[in-house]
Amino acid sequence: MDIQKDFLLNLASDGSDELVTIESLAENKVSAVVRFMEVFPEIHFCDWEDERLLVKSLHDRSLVCFVAWFGDTIVGAIFAGAMGLRGTINHLAVDKHWQRRGIGERLVAEVVRHFRSVGIRRLFLFVVSEQPIAALFWNRMGFDVMAGEVTMERDI
Repeated sequence: MDIQKDFLLNLASDGSDELVTIESLAENKVSAVVRFMEVFPEIHFCDWEDERLLVKSLHDRSLVCFVAWFGDTIVGAIFAGAMGLRGTINHLAVDKHWQRRGIGERLVAEVVRHFRSVGIRRLFLFVVSEQPIAALFWNRMGFDVMAGEVTMERDI
C-alpha cells in the first residue's frame, strides 16, 4: 500500500496554490505522527497507542494510516483498521490552521478506497458526544448514528 497522492489547495489570499501530499505512513515517520496526534486531546489518542504498537500494527497490516504533508510538516493524519468484515476509523486529526480545506475529506477518501480494495464494505467509528462539530463532519462524510446501538468498550 505504497501510495502517494498529491493535490493542490488554494491557501493564500493571492490565489496561489500549495501542494499537499497524502501518503501511507512509513515506519520511519511513526514517531512524528504520534507527536502530531498527541496534540489533539479531543480525539482521545491513548497513551498505549505508542510507537512500538503502531510499528507492529503497520507490519501485521492491522493498521491503515494515511498522512497529509505540506512539505515536511504533517497537516493531517487518519488511523483505521479492519475488524473482521468491517473497517473502523479510529482517529482523524487535521491541524487547526489547515481545517476546512478538504484535507480531512481526502484522508477519509483514502481509507474508503483502501477498504473497498480489500473487500470491506462497512465502516464504523465513534464520536464523543461532546464533539458536535466532529459529528457534523462525519455526517457529511456519509456516516449516520445507528439507532438503538450502545457503544461499550473496555481497556485491557
